[in-house]
Amino acid sequence: MLYALSIGMGRDPLNATELDFVFEKNPLKTIPTMASVVARVPLLMNCGFDYTKVLHAEQHLRLHQPLPAEWEI
Repeated sequence: MLYALSIGMGRDPLNATELDFVFEKNPLKTIPTMASVVARVPLLMNCGFDYTKVLHAEQHLRLHQPLPAEWEI
């Protein structure tokens, strides 16, 4: 829910589609881009790269089914 709020979901309280990501009384949904944000940081922390010299040029993410909101990372 915090990720959804941080990227602007729920700004329009009349938009039922956005409320599915930020309102607890509905079954919460996850935003597909969350998978790329969450996975990137822990995997790359100790790789020995100087991240001040790295340019992130492109990234792809293919999901074959929705991400369950109840999963733990």
